[in-house]
Amino acid sequence: MVRHIGEPDVLHVHAIDFAFDFFGLIGFFRRLPLVVTTHGGFFHTEKFGLLKKVYFQTVTRLMICSYNAVICVSEQDRATFDAIRTHGIITIPNGVNIDKFVDAGAVSKTKTAIAISRFSRNKRMDRIVETFRRMVDLDPEWRLVIVGRNDDLDGAYVQSLVDGAGLRDRVVLAVGYSNEEIRTLMARCSVFLSASEYEGFGIAAVEAMAAGLYPFLNDIAPYRTLVGKTNYGSIVDFASPDAAARQILSTWDSIDDFTTTRSELEASARLFEMSAAVKQVETVYKDVLGIETRTLLGVKIAALSSNEAVSYIDRSRQSGGTLKVYFANANFLNLIRGRDDREALLANSLVLNDGLGVDIASKLLFGSPFPDNLNGTDFCPTYLQATPRRLRIFLLGGKPGVAALAAETLKKRFPRHEIVGVRDGFFNPAENAAVVDDIRRSGADTLLCGMGNLKQEDWLSQNADATGCAVAFAVGAFLDFASENKPRAPEWLRRNRLEWLFRMTLEPRRLCRRYLIDGVAFLFRVFNQYMSGQRI
Repeated sequence: MVRHIGEPDVLHVHAIDFAFDFFGLIGFFRRLPLVVTTHGGFFHTEKFGLLKKVYFQTVTRLMICSYNAVICVSEQDRATFDAIRTHGIITIPNGVNIDKFVDAGAVSKTKTAIAISRFSRNKRMDRIVETFRRMVDLDPEWRLVIVGRNDDLDGAYVQSLVDGAGLRDRVVLAVGYSNEEIRTLMARCSVFLSASEYEGFGIAAVEAMAAGLYPFLNDIAPYRTLVGKTNYGSIVDFASPDAAARQILSTWDSIDDFTTTRSELEASARLFEMSAAVKQVETVYKDVLGIETRTLLGVKIAALSSNEAVSYIDRSRQSGGTLKVYFANANFLNLIRGRDDREALLANSLVLNDGLGVDIASKLLFGSPFPDNLNGTDFCPTYLQATPRRLRIFLLGGKPGVAALAAETLKKRFPRHEIVGVRDGFFNPAENAAVVDDIRRSGADTLLCGMGNLKQEDWLSQNADATGCAVAFAVGAFLDFASENKPRAPEWLRRNRLEWLFRMTLEPRRLCRRYLIDGVAFLFRVFNQYMSGQRI
C-alpha cells in the first residue's frame, strides 16, 4: 500500500514487498522523499524461508538505502531491520483503530472464547482447536467462535479441524464477516485466543482488549511486549495444548471482578490508539522533509530563522530546567558522531546551525540551506539585542582576564542587561563545584560558556541545571571576540561565508587540520548519509 502525505509530498510505502522495491529503485534516481513501514517484512510464513533471507540480505538491503526513514511497528521488526539498516530507523508501534470493536464483548463473564485472524499456517488454527478441545474435556460449558478470512488456508480447512476434533456443535465458524457482524459475535464472548507463531505487532489482540475480551496469547516476543506494557492478558504455550487449556481455565476461574477487568482491558488498549501513532509518524514526515529539524550525522539541528530562534529560547524560559543552546558546525558534528553518550549530551538542548559546511550538508540532504547562519559569535549578540527580557548574565570561559574584558564590552553594547559574574575557563575538576556555586549565587538566568568543542558542551551537560540558569549558551570563541582578544574577519569575508579562511590564516597550526582534513572528512560522511537514505 502506498500513499502520498503532506506538501511537499512524502511517499509512504506500507509493507516490504515488490512496491517497496519498485519505489526504492525509482526513488534512487529521482531522490523522492520516501518512508516505509515494515509490518513484519515478508517473514509472516516460513514458506520459501531461505530464499526470503537471501532476498532480504541482498535486494531489500540495497533498496532500503533509498528510504529516508524506516518505521518499525514492533521491537521484533526493529531487531530484524537493524541487521540491514543502522541509521534512519525508528520504532513506532502500530496505531490501532480502538473504536472499531470497543465495548463489543460480553458485559458479564461468559465461557465463550473468540479467535480472530487470517487463515494462514503461521496463525496455527490447529493449535487453537486442539487447545479448545482439551478445555471442553475439562469444562464442557465452553464455546468457541472462530472468525477469519481466507489466506494460504481457508475456511474449509478450519472446518475440517473442528469436525476432526468432534467440536461441530461447540464452534461457530465465521468466514469473511464484516466488522458489524463480528461485533455481534463478540457480544457473547469474554475471552480472546491467539496461537499465532508470528506477529509484527498484534493488532487483533489490542482490538480484542478494546472490546473487553481477556486475551490468552501465544508465547512470542510481540505478545510478551504487549502483555508487559499493558499488564493485562496471559502468555500461553499453545504448542502444549493440555497445559495451555489448564492455564486458560485456571486463570479464567481466578478472575472474580470481571466488570473491573473488562473496563481496565479497554483502558489498556487505548495506549495504542491511532492518534498517538499518527502524531509520531507526522513528526517523521517533518524530519524527512527538514521542516522543523534536519538530521546531520545523527544530530537534529533546528531549521529556524534568527527571529524564530530568539522566540524559541525566550519561550523555553517558562518551562523550567535549563535549555542548553549548542551551535553545530562541521567540527562539532565530527567530534560528537562517535560519542556513546551523544543522546545524554544533547538532552534538553536546542542545536542551531553554524557555518558553511552544515549548509552544504543541508542542501545535499534536504534540498535547501538553513534559513539563517546562526553561528554563536553572531547569534549571541543578536539574541541579547532582540530579546525583550532584561537578563542577568554570567560569563564563563576563555583565558584569565578574557571574560572580564568581554563583560566590559557587553555592558556598553547591551546596557539593558546585567553582567552578574565572570570566570575564566581554566579550572581543575576540584574547583568545579565552587564554579557552579558562584554562578548559582550570582542569580544569573543566562550563562555564556566558551570553552571550545566539546569541552563546553560536556560541562553544560553535567552542570547547567545546577547553576539555576534558564538558558546556557555554548558560545565557543565568542568571549575572545567580544574581549577583542581575537579579531573578527572583515565584513565582506563574513558575508561571503569565508570567515573560516581568515581564522585559519591567523592560527594555521591549530585550524588547518580542522578546516581542511577534518572538513573533507565531514563532507565524505555527509555523502555517506546521502547514499544511505537516512534523513531522521
